Amino acid sequence: MKMGKKFLAMTVAALTLTALTGCGEKTENSQASPETTQEAVNTGQADGNWHPDKPITLKWATWEHNSTEGQEYLKKSLELYKKYQPNITIEYEYIASDQYQTWLQTQLMGGTAPDLFLVRHTWGQQYLRDGSVIDLTDYLNQETNPYNNNLNWMSTFQESVMAQVMDPTNGKYASVPTNGVLCKLFYNKDLMAKAGIDTMPSTFAELLETCKVLQGAGITPMVVGMKVSEGGGYHWFERLMMDPLATRFIEDLDINGTGLIEVNEIARGVDQGVIDITQKPWKDIYPLIKEFSQYWYPGYTAMDNNEALEQFMRGEIAMTFSVGSYAKIMASNPDLSFEIGITEFPTLGTESHPDSSGVAYEIGGAPQGNICIPTTTTGDQLLAAMDFLKFKTGQEDSSLYVNELWGVTPVKNVEVNSENPMLQALQFKNDVSPLKLYETYFDKQFFDDSVMYGQLYLQDKMSLEEYTQVLQEDLVKAKDNYVKKEGWSEENNWGEN
Repeated sequence: MKMGKKFLAMTVAALTLTALTGCGEKTENSQASPETTQEAVNTGQADGNWHPDKPITLKWATWEHNSTEGQEYLKKSLELYKKYQPNITIEYEYIASDQYQTWLQTQLMGGTAPDLFLVRHTWGQQYLRDGSVIDLTDYLNQETNPYNNNLNWMSTFQESVMAQVMDPTNGKYASVPTNGVLCKLFYNKDLMAKAGIDTMPSTFAELLETCKVLQGAGITPMVVGMKVSEGGGYHWFERLMMDPLATRFIEDLDINGTGLIEVNEIARGVDQGVIDITQKPWKDIYPLIKEFSQYWYPGYTAMDNNEALEQFMRGEIAMTFSVGSYAKIMASNPDLSFEIGITEFPTLGTESHPDSSGVAYEIGGAPQGNICIPTTTTGDQLLAAMDFLKFKTGQEDSSLYVNELWGVTPVKNVEVNSENPMLQALQFKNDVSPLKLYETYFDKQFFDDSVMYGQLYLQDKMSLEEYTQVLQEDLVKAKDNYVKKEGWSEENNWGEN
């Protein structure tokens, strides 16, 4: 079955869909009915809630939802909002992602920004520091959401997601997230059955044993993309191995108590030797990955994630680890010759490393679909914009997003179709690690080198000692640059004082 060009075209289409983050587990009868929500909206039961008696038009700009499915979801979403707020009209404007930031900055500088607009959460943080957008902190902490059972607005979000939205320099919130990204383990149920495997592994040790059984049955166990220019698959495995080992360091690293290990806290950890890739347990993740790599499809060093998915879709490889946003596209592919299963990546247990906490963490969980309100939106426009923002993060619209686009959201207690096991499996099952060392978050050179030299290490062209020394030197250099630029020191508590 030849699927290359066709599948790659489908994956390109997937990238135009909204990326995915997590939602909470389904709670029985947690979904507010339209009648209940409408009553709350009309009677103003929530602080800051408002139901206008005159027509208002809000302009909303985004780079999301430009696919056919995205447009269908958006149409249903805006129709639903119109039922609750018939006097508010939303004018939706799509701007291509490669032009969006330049366009937005021009609008902000000219005082002509739309009433609501999409941002990356780090952009929003900077816009708030510049005074371009409204501080949403008090709204989130003090108001309730009539579109989510009149619960305190902040309490309706996944804590680990909101910890990332918060600006670490001032503790404020410039935007509210509506979706995000999670990665899951996809597997071929037919090949698993052929190898006599009826239960998916729950620990890393069990995963290696499963791979051994598959290999013994003549089946390639795993396909991953580890191309240097992309590196996603390899970084995911670094985090999957490291997160349970780093759990015991989190309390010491988190000097400001936000629950997220920020750049200054990573720098402090490197400076004090808490984070040292040349020492245990940090360096121990690489032999674990190397042991796992013996079961990977050949050629992974030159393969990106799309190519890895293409190989998996051919039906000859048992597993792959990738972003959940591809699930619906794969499942709806008419050429698919097998049944797909989705599960969490097995947790690193103490049988694989004595220092493992055994805590399972999600890969992904970054806030996406973040919406800001500019300071030029005032009066009735501001009240209406805030109401729409609450609607977009309410149970009903979040549930619509999840079920229509097979996405996940940062909103808790969203209703997920119980008759769709794949969609159920895509949702948040665990928390996200607060330490984001293996991302560009701290240092891009470290991020790039971990893949480039990691390839050499996996192919026995570089020793573990040489490899980890390069990575630690990257971290020390990055730390020194931050200290010089930001003036961080022990005396000022690494910028916290």
